[in-house]
Amino acid sequence: MSISKESDSISLYLELLKKALSFSLYDKSITFADELNRRGIKKSLFGLVLPFLKRKKYALVKINDEKGRNEGQIWPSLAHTMIGLKRLDNIQFCAEDVIKNNIPGDFIETGVWQGGACILMGGGF
Repeated sequence: MSISKESDSISLYLELLKKALSFSLYDKSITFADELNRRGIKKSLFGLVLPFLKRKKYALVKINDEKGRNEGQIWPSLAHTMIGLKRLDNIQFCAEDVIKNNIPGDFIETGVWQGGACILMGGGF
């Protein structure tokens, strides 16, 4: 395998991994209304409607916009990271720079939500 084909394969894999972690492989990203309720948003209406919907096996969802998802401005219900694609791109850039320059040490993430940034670093480098 030539270096360029291997490099292309790695780039494609990392792009797929970032999109999977941020739940960007799909058309819409949603946040379940009961998660919004737990965060104290619009309690009065949700408090009345959500128990009824749950009993009927329905869910009330908010459809998130793509810009908010890319910027890391939302808490996506079905993703492994809330930091968004732009920040995942930055993590990839920083990790590749550290490896390219043979800087000794380990990677660490603090303040982990679902571990998406750790998964990217562990799965890609």
